[in-house]
Amino acid sequence: MSTDSTYRDIKTFYNVRFYRSDLQGVCDSMLYSSRDSMVYMNGDPPVIWSENNQILGNQINVYLNDSTIEKAIVKDYALAIQDRGEENQFNQLSGRDMTAFFRDGNVYYVLVEGNAESLYYLVKEDSTIIGLNKTESAYLSMDIEGNKIKKLKMWSSTSAVTNPLPLLKPDELHLKGFIWLDYLRPSSSDDIFRINERRGSEAVEPRQKRFEREDITL
Repeated sequence: MSTDSTYRDIKTFYNVRFYRSDLQGVCDSMLYSSRDSMVYMNGDPPVIWSENNQILGNQINVYLNDSTIEKAIVKDYALAIQDRGEENQFNQLSGRDMTAFFRDGNVYYVLVEGNAESLYYLVKEDSTIIGLNKTESAYLSMDIEGNKIKKLKMWSSTSAVTNPLPLLKPDELHLKGFIWLDYLRPSSSDDIFRINERRGSEAVEPRQKRFEREDITL
């Protein structure tokens, strides 16, 4: 770890883990800058958790407003997963860029820009599951209330289909790249010292950045 006393920058490298009551995360390197109140997370790839939500991507930038989490910006590739509390049932959202907005430590609004895909369970008021809905669109926004999806909006070249659960194949329950890493999640301030060791089958290959070639990266 290194610090810059002038700008109150904190830099941490390798096997980074952090814990707050409202947010937890792991990554390979992290920078906190007081100049813009941002936490920059890179490598491994970075993952953050809040309540029953997990977000991972090539790069995650967390914006703090007076030490309160205001939003998380995920660049170039993003995958958000919400645990429904039922066995192997996860609401999922992926896309090129994603911004998750927080209120009182909880995600209340998500915006996906580019290649948006979602899988979410349609549920009646009596908790009966109608089916699993899959959508594809250029852009997508989602309103969340009480850790439940309240409103979903898609625009530009949209498609959607709902299938009853008994008709679904196992590989249709997850979006491409699905990986649930809750076992890596720091559970307390004392749990930040262990190694971020992933299971062999869950290693993630680095994804190519939007404007990346072998000889140049923009």
